[in-house]
Amino acid sequence: MLEKEFEYYINHRSELLPKYENKYIVIVGENVVGVYDNAADALFDSDKKYQPGHYLLHLCLADNSDYNVRPYSRIYC
Repeated sequence: MLEKEFEYYINHRSELLPKYENKYIVIVGENVVGVYDNAADALFDSDKKYQPGHYLLHLCLADNSDYNVRPYSRIYC
């Protein structure tokens, strides 16, 4: 799930990074559909537009740490 979106990010990282460094981007399919300063705004807005699990929320970083995907849960204990 979301392999297509993450593959798009990896394959287009050199184009995306100069535009979106240190920003949270939302990717659906092979399109960047949102850009945000923080994860909370990105999640809030994206959940209104897309079903959870149908978009990739990713923080663009200049170092290679952005190759690690961290799943987030909306379940709070």
